Amino acid sequence: ADNTQTAPSVTDYAVVGVTGVDANNLSEINGQVDSQSLTTVAGIQTVVDSLAIIQSYAADNTQIAPTVTSYVEIG
Repeated sequence: ADNTQTAPSVTDYAVVGVTGVDANNLSEINGQVDSQSLTTVAGIQTVVDSLAIIQSYAADNTQIAPTVTSYVEIG
């Protein structure tokens, strides 16, 4: 809601119950939260999950392929 504040850390996300955020994707997640003005844990978790699917598939195309929805969810 106010990107002039300190960006959340991996620990901050874990404390509120968002799973899947780590040092490797923290910057991307914070960017998505800011650009999409995400303010709910559920909204943030959806973005984290979609990003994980896309990154996993990009690294190894034998993994589950992202859907159009996955791309829409991360903007």
